[in-house]
Amino acid sequence: MNLTSKILGLALGAMASVIPASAQDSKAFHVGLNVTYANDGLYNITHKYDGFGAELGYTGKLANTAVPFRTTLSFQNFAGEKFDTQKQSLTGVQLAGDLLINTGADRLRIITGISVNQWNLKYDPSLPPGTKDPAKGTKFGARLGLDYGFSDSWSGSFMIQVTELGTTPGATTGVNPSWLQAGLKYHF
Repeated sequence: MNLTSKILGLALGAMASVIPASAQDSKAFHVGLNVTYANDGLYNITHKYDGFGAELGYTGKLANTAVPFRTTLSFQNFAGEKFDTQKQSLTGVQLAGDLLINTGADRLRIITGISVNQWNLKYDPSLPPGTKDPAKGTKFGARLGLDYGFSDSWSGSFMIQVTELGTTPGATTGVNPSWLQAGLKYHF
């Protein structure tokens, strides 16, 4: 079983754990698109500041409580730009769990959560044989932001995400890329 299958299985299990035993909300699922702006740590890998993402998610209550919870499976793409003689592009699959905290303002909520990430760092030209790929393995992250509901069907969000990546070849310190993310979600 490959890692993508494992992450998909975890996502389905997480979604099942937050579905209330009673009837589901008819607008509990969403699809979304995000645009991203990277920090210098991510820029040092891809030599570009922009990226994008797509997501599928479910909002329910956390394990038979009244706490609003959202689980999301998403894909991020940070296409690289040639620097010197190397081009490095970063793609990732992310499973995130977020608590949604009401602010008292109508339709505005705070998002705080954690994520599990699987990164793929593509090199062009390829690294020499035997060079360790720093993006291999499961990496963790944190998320913080705001979510605003425009209507029952549409919402927008703005957040910062921080994740682990690994170490660059030959380096002894870790790389922890982060990015600002603005997104639009359609709920169904």
